[in-house]
Amino acid sequence: GKYKANIVDFKVMNDTPAGQQFTVQSGNLLYYGYGVNDVPAETGVKLEPGEEKTFTTKQVLNIGDPVRIYSAQNLQKVDLSPLMSRLTQLGVTGVYDEVNGSMLKKLILGNGTSVNTGLSEISGLDMAKSLEELDIRGMKSLSNVGIGGIVTLKSFRAENSGLTSFVPAEGALLTEVSLPGTLTAMTLRSLSYLESFSIENAGRNLATIQMLGCP
Repeated sequence: GKYKANIVDFKVMNDTPAGQQFTVQSGNLLYYGYGVNDVPAETGVKLEPGEEKTFTTKQVLNIGDPVRIYSAQNLQKVDLSPLMSRLTQLGVTGVYDEVNGSMLKKLILGNGTSVNTGLSEISGLDMAKSLEELDIRGMKSLSNVGIGGIVTLKSFRAENSGLTSFVPAEGALLTEVSLPGTLTAMTLRSLSYLESFSIENAGRNLATIQMLGCP
């Protein structure tokens, strides 16, 4: 049922050795787990609300082996930063459920030291309706992220990424923003809580800046 149907799924580069780690945080008292392709790898992990679990992969993974985190609509945090340099695909559409919405508040990809050149899109990011924190530091191939409809977003970190445009939702709750030197266009609309933000390389590549209703 929904346990295996609603997923966060990702792929990594060929010959990724066993022992890769990723962490999830529970939003509801439930059992959590993950699988590779359609085969469960570790399930029945009972987590209280707010409790975290770090999973460790047990097999060599190739680009054709999707890793699927189950019960995604009940996840409060997904942290893939330990394996960020190996990521090639990521889909988070399953964090949204038509009945209960989405509980995902934190999506962490960057770790502040590694870089990634294989991931060019976060599929379904606009379905993370409750997202508060997004970290894409070091994601060199991400030139755009679909945050234009996420009003709940408070923290956005994109240093050393390949981001070229930054257009958050109008009226977003942003308080912390750090942007890369690759940025060429920025539009800020009705951001009442954003007092300051940083842009690498003094924003020397910015060609378009729009600020509307930002006290």
